Amino acid sequence: MQSIVSQQADAQQSARETDSNLTPNVRVASANSPQTTEKLNDYYFGDHMSVTEVQVKLFGYLASYLNKQISAQDDAAAAGEAPNTTTELSRHLASMDQGKRESLGAALGGFDNTGDSARGLALKISLNFDLDELSRDKKIENYLEQMIGFDLKGMTVADLVKSFLDPEGSENQKVRDVIPEALAGQHGSKASQRLEDATKGPRTVEETKRDIADKKVYDEVDAETKAEDEADIDTAKAFETLNEVSTNIESADETEQQEAAPKPAAEQSAAAANTDETPADTSEPNESESKTASGQENRLHPGYAEHMAGNASGDSLHPGFAPLYL
Repeated sequence: MQSIVSQQADAQQSARETDSNLTPNVRVASANSPQTTEKLNDYYFGDHMSVTEVQVKLFGYLASYLNKQISAQDDAAAAGEAPNTTTELSRHLASMDQGKRESLGAALGGFDNTGDSARGLALKISLNFDLDELSRDKKIENYLEQMIGFDLKGMTVADLVKSFLDPEGSENQKVRDVIPEALAGQHGSKASQRLEDATKGPRTVEETKRDIADKKVYDEVDAETKAEDEADIDTAKAFETLNEVSTNIESADETEQQEAAPKPAAEQSAAAANTDETPADTSEPNESESKTASGQENRLHPGYAEHMAGNASGDSLHPGFAPLYL
């Protein structure tokens, strides 16, 4: 992939050939070192890497370093100079047959930074080098850390080579455990995703599912992150249920308080006024009324009842009573 900087430089060079008066609108360096170009591309395209990409890159840097050491030995031999024997690696290369060394250098230089190519090259390295010797070489470790940009604590060069020889082995698992720790500060790493989830706080189920679906292209996704996403959904469901129960309890408490609270003075006055209104009297006479009627009957003449009975039977009037017409 051609970088933006190189594309811009080519375009301006082509424009100069057709129009010598054309002035570039952006200052472009005519030549950049490979490291500078890589940094510029990272700035424009992003430097997000997955664990596998870092693993393959590290192996590529190792192959590049070993190839440089072979080239240094070949250059010294071609110039008739004494080979460099200051390190275990340089002494090993100096003792190696020149034809074998050249074949190994061609294989190292032809590495294309792919996993399939790495497995074959890892086998060639393991057959031609002492892996423990390479692991003890601090210059190799420092070179790899400088190129990848972080410390490689917890793994060795031997682990890196063996991780491609046996993808199911313990060395591969060790390497894949170390790299995520180193990438923890990178956007899209597991640590970064967990921190982002923590800062969002409690979410609804809908919000959680939307966040899970909104994955970035550089987010690390594996069985562990998927399990964490499912756990986030379960947590959101529990949070919604808790909120619903809490809301119902608060509503019931509020209703109970309203019923127990004293009524305002205006409502009490209205209730008293309704109580004072006397409805129509449809009840039977009370005891006092019965006594009044009975008293009136007792005030009649003692012979009145007998007179009325005789009159009804046709008898003559009781002496002393005159006819009564009503």
